[in-house]
Amino acid sequence: MVFSHEFLDIERFGEPDENGRPGWHMRASSRCDLRRDLGDLGVADVSLDPAASPPGRDSRQIAVLGTERECANGRRADGRIRVADLEATSTEVRVVIGVQPLSGLRTCQGNLATPVTVELDEPLGDRVLVDASVYPPRRIVEGAG
Repeated sequence: MVFSHEFLDIERFGEPDENGRPGWHMRASSRCDLRRDLGDLGVADVSLDPAASPPGRDSRQIAVLGTERECANGRRADGRIRVADLEATSTEVRVVIGVQPLSGLRTCQGNLATPVTVELDEPLGDRVLVDASVYPPRRIVEGAG
C-alpha cells in the first residue's frame, strides 16, 4: 500500500530545562491518505478484478474489487458496496467506491474483496481508470485493493 501523507502528533511536556527549553515527544504517528468525505459511506480500497478480462479501449463495463476498510467481521460487502461517484474526462475515468458500514458489534480481522461493475456511458478508449476517493487520485490497477 502506498500512502501519500503522514500524521504526527508532537507534544510538549515537563518543565523547561536549565536553558528554558521544554521537552518534546511524539505521541502518535501514522501513514495515511487524504480521503474524500463520502458522508454515510465508508472507504473501500479499489483494484481491477484479476478474475475478469482487463479493460480495453472498447470496454463499457469494468470489473473492479472493493475491499472495505471498516471492521466488517471479515465478510464481503455484498449489497452494501456501490459506485458513489463516476466522472469521465478526456483523459480519465474517475471512480469513487463507497460502502454502507455494518451496524452493531463487528470484528476486525480484515475483509474479503467484493466485486463491483463500473458502468461507463461510452467506451473507455485511451482514458485511465482512477480511484478519485483518495487525493491525489490513483490509477486503479490489479491487486491494489
